[in-house]
Amino acid sequence: MFRNHRIRSLLLAAMVVGVAVAVPVTAAAKPKAPLKPMITKITPTSAKPGAKITIDGKRFVHVTAVKIDNLKAKHAVDSAIKITATVPKGAKTGKVEVVTKDGTAMSVHLLKVV
Repeated sequence: MFRNHRIRSLLLAAMVVGVAVAVPVTAAAKPKAPLKPMITKITPTSAKPGAKITIDGKRFVHVTAVKIDNLKAKHAVDSAIKITATVPKGAKTGKVEVVTKDGTAMSVHLLKVV
């Protein structure tokens, strides 16, 4: 239970005598903020509605939605670094978004819808 022999001895002695002993407690590590997904590349850079595109990036875990020009797109998460999505009907040239439980990634460049 206690790895430090000196602290263990002091605690046992205090328990026998009935004395309260202050034991130093280390600060608990703060939980890290979740890491948001990141889009690094979209191929092809232009596509027609109904066409498939590939989204490369990082942290594609627990993906809840993919949006193209703010319209939900059908998608398949191929891996934590790759998603295949279909350009939705009615989409116009716009940014691509990947939504996860840890945050949203937005493409830097526009996907040109032709």
